[in-house]
Amino acid sequence: MRADESTLPGYRRVKQILIQQITEGRMKPGDRITSERALAESLGISRLTVARAIKELVNDGLLMRRRGSGTYVSDWRHRSPEAKTGQIGLVLPHTTDIPSSELIRGVTARLRDTGLHTIFADSSNDCAQEASVLGSLKRDKVDGLIIMPVDNVHNIPIYHEMVYSGVPFVFVDRYLPTVDCDYVVTDNHWGAFQATKWLIERGHRRIAHFTVFNSRSTVVCHRQQGYFDALTHYGIPHDAELICPPSVYEYRVLSYKHALAYVRGLKDPATAVFAMNDSVVWATLQAAADIGLRLPEDIELAGFFDGANRIGISASFLRISQPSYEMGQMAAEILVDAIEKGMEHEIERQQLKPSLIHSGSSVAVASDESLAI
Repeated sequence: MRADESTLPGYRRVKQILIQQITEGRMKPGDRITSERALAESLGISRLTVARAIKELVNDGLLMRRRGSGTYVSDWRHRSPEAKTGQIGLVLPHTTDIPSSELIRGVTARLRDTGLHTIFADSSNDCAQEASVLGSLKRDKVDGLIIMPVDNVHNIPIYHEMVYSGVPFVFVDRYLPTVDCDYVVTDNHWGAFQATKWLIERGHRRIAHFTVFNSRSTVVCHRQQGYFDALTHYGIPHDAELICPPSVYEYRVLSYKHALAYVRGLKDPATAVFAMNDSVVWATLQAAADIGLRLPEDIELAGFFDGANRIGISASFLRISQPSYEMGQMAAEILVDAIEKGMEHEIERQQLKPSLIHSGSSVAVASDESLAI
């Protein structure tokens, strides 16, 4: 059993077991599956739970019932496509920030002349809410989905089911490595590498990384790896003392005041910070203001940042800006292709380069070929 299956409801665990057996070829089209009673006994769960799982797999087209004979594996990869509804789902963990708004604009601009209409759904970055909206959109028989998945692995089994039942979907901004599907994301490793490189070439050797811990998000992992690889490229040792999480206060407000004071108070203090995202940039700017540090005179900052300027904070720092509009356009393009071609669609995985901007001006970067890691 996979680690992320241990807390699944019983019926979904049964579905995962059967799906895995089918996709790995242990059960082939035309094979009769084990009886509900035998499955229930072998798994130590109720027969009603098994019946629910099998019913859903029949509805998904992976299994088929033959009256008086039993339940069999269907030839699901070659089944006739369902009638199109002309609707797609766009599922985001938040819909009001600037990157999400730009992504939505990109999606709708690409779909404008296709006859496809978009149903928006906000998962609130919550696993249960995401599972609920995915189930609802699937019941509405949308033709496909564009999804920015919740920053958690709990719903991976749901995405496996969607892959195996032939529902076209494209991940945007982040992806789940174990889910075999299309995605369009920012090249987070490249952006982090370039930002850290920029700080190094400005003379900094003690560069803190303000991030979040206990996250499996590809965004967090790739940005941290880009930071590490830039240090390695320039022969700078990694220092675990410079990797700092926030203090988290009421209403999930992040503060890096203690982290900034700590790295500045080290015997060999940090002179620059690479910040993981918008929230971390803002918290770092506020921390610097609270401590009385000037940017860039006392400490220099680079970070992924797509937010608008806020009143009361004026500072010069390097922004890594994501191509959210282009990401939305490309995700919609790929989804349209997947809907039109069905099983003939070839999976696409795209990483778009972010822009580096300092004080309103773009920052020139070296070609990838010159940066052997």
